[in-house]
Amino acid sequence: MPEKSSMSERSLRQVKEAVLETFAHEDVCVFLFGSRTRGDPGRSSDIGIGILPLHPYDKKS
Repeated sequence: MPEKSSMSERSLRQVKEAVLETFAHEDVCVFLFGSRTRGDPGRSSDIGIGILPLHPYDKKS
């Protein structure tokens, strides 16, 4: 598996913190997918995340 760059690690940490803060009081399942999950991201790979509400979700903000 290729070694992750410090910039990639920093980006993943920032996304994780933002998602956890945004959905701190919600019942959701958050998952990572794509090349980052497989461990083969390229320099221009995005961060694929999915957020699945476990109950009806109708928040407008």
